[in-house]
Amino acid sequence: MDNSQNIAFFDEVSFSYGNKIILKDASFALKNGEKACLVGRNGSGKSTLFKLINSLISPDSGSIIISPSLKISLLNQDLPAKYQKSAYDYINDLFAEERLILSAYEELIINQSNNNESKISEIENQIKKNNLWQLDSQIKTHLEQFDLDPDQYVSTFSGGMLRKLTLAASLIKNPDLLLLDEPTNHLDIDSIRWLEKRIRDLNCTVLCISHDRLFINKIADRVIDIDRGQILSWPGGYDNYQENKNLANNLEDRHERKFQKELDKEEEWIRKGVKAREKRNEGRVRNLIELREVKNSKVKRLQKPKININFSQSIPGKKIFRAKNLTLGFGSTEVFQHLDFEIKRGDRIGIIGPNGSGKSTLLSALRGDITPITGTLKNGTNLEFSTFFQDKYNINFDLVMKDYVSDKKDYVDMNGNSRHIIGYLKGFLFNPDECLSPLKTLSGGQVNRSILAKTFLKPSNLLILDEPTNDLDIESLEALEDALLSYKGTLIVVSHDRYFLDKVVNRIFAVTNGNALTTNFYGNYSEWLEKEKQVASPYDKQSNKKDCKNKNNKDKKISYITQRNIDKYIKDIELLEIELAEDLNYLSCDEFKKLSYDQMSVFTQNYNEKKVRLDTLYNEWEKLNS
Repeated sequence: MDNSQNIAFFDEVSFSYGNKIILKDASFALKNGEKACLVGRNGSGKSTLFKLINSLISPDSGSIIISPSLKISLLNQDLPAKYQKSAYDYINDLFAEERLILSAYEELIINQSNNNESKISEIENQIKKNNLWQLDSQIKTHLEQFDLDPDQYVSTFSGGMLRKLTLAASLIKNPDLLLLDEPTNHLDIDSIRWLEKRIRDLNCTVLCISHDRLFINKIADRVIDIDRGQILSWPGGYDNYQENKNLANNLEDRHERKFQKELDKEEEWIRKGVKAREKRNEGRVRNLIELREVKNSKVKRLQKPKININFSQSIPGKKIFRAKNLTLGFGSTEVFQHLDFEIKRGDRIGIIGPNGSGKSTLLSALRGDITPITGTLKNGTNLEFSTFFQDKYNINFDLVMKDYVSDKKDYVDMNGNSRHIIGYLKGFLFNPDECLSPLKTLSGGQVNRSILAKTFLKPSNLLILDEPTNDLDIESLEALEDALLSYKGTLIVVSHDRYFLDKVVNRIFAVTNGNALTTNFYGNYSEWLEKEKQVASPYDKQSNKKDCKNKNNKDKKISYITQRNIDKYIKDIELLEIELAEDLNYLSCDEFKKLSYDQMSVFTQNYNEKKVRLDTLYNEWEKLNS
């Protein structure tokens, strides 16, 4: 397929849900091989666009032209349920129809006769077309490429592993077009960085819905924006999109001012006295009618969200928290050991680290929900803190949303001013109908925004926030950043949104391998990353292992013969790692896909034997270093 060829084309497409217009005479083309990101306010139509491309719904008018041979794969933002099945079985279950084709072929071969030769030929063509002969080996190969054990149960997977599993499943059919719906959800920073590289290396076309601005910068050739029923796009990543979007909005504002000035002039003319109306010309009257029609047909740009945070007038002491020899955990499980740190008034701390590394445990200790196993954690004086956690166990979902946020008050106090609760919630992009709806009828994203609105309504001089950016669109993210930058109190926030961390924090707490907590870095995320010579990553296990061993054995006295053997093992390990890297690249290239089933099996077996050999070399090397 030619890289310049359009694989999907929308020609003046319109689509509505009831009275809500999603697309109106919208046109756009998706080019083969490009990596494009789809942005827009929540509810603007991003998921609808995916459904239209997948032919799950049909447009009200206009036409959608999709290349007839196009293979489409969709990665939903929801993670699979943690059921009791292996990773292999999870993916294999997705190929139920393909398995039926293989079973039908086997039955026909067993009961072979002259009457079913044409049927056998037909099914053989289906099998070849969909590359089903290699289905088993492809499943195992894709799982290995994503560093997933085919035999491990999905119920034991972390959020990051589940995301890798769903991505492997979406790629196994070798799609021409991969649709990704919020792929960075549930991923920690290391996993997001891994995903960025993986997507850039894909040979297929990628269309991705995302609100992760740095992720968009890293992967996008083009940003596509759904705005008031229209589909617009600009080349480049998020930063380039933002610049061009602002220029487009400014140009629209200038045109609107010019148009309004002309309309006001004509309205004033038509309202003049009888003598003036007698002299009016019919052309000018028609012009006014046309201007009024244009005015009525215009769709105003949606108002930007405006988030406010209620700041307490109580001034805390200079020291907010002081931890000495602090050990935290649950029961007999110790998450952090022997922590010593101090948080001062005005600190804006971003806590980063892998999923499951204890970040939320640290926040729970700071807000007093758990007590230290050993050591002390002292609070400063005059603290008034408000916390945002995404657990929903203590929420009464039968409550009307505005009553949940305001504790059933119609008017709330915001920094000394009385505001109606509906007006306050408007800043969080809630319309009156949503404000008056029970929480149980709202989406997960809307519930999270409700919790955030309730958090910021409580007067505070300390904010403790656990993943506040989840489920926020880009405009809401920017409004949240503006609100936090204006906040005069102390901020402690867990987040995997690197763009967000760069804007709002001035100090980093980093959880590294082994649950070590670094607390003495002053700067934002990018500055922390720049300072780190090598960021610890769960995807660099072997190199980290080697570095750690070398470091631990710097001062250990060893014999000449032992050192010579160590050097030999290191050389053998390095050579074998190079071979495995080359094999892994070959496993993902087109040449490998053209091999016969037997050739693929032989190559895969050799690859697995090399991995076993590498583990053996590491074990022997460790013995010499112990």
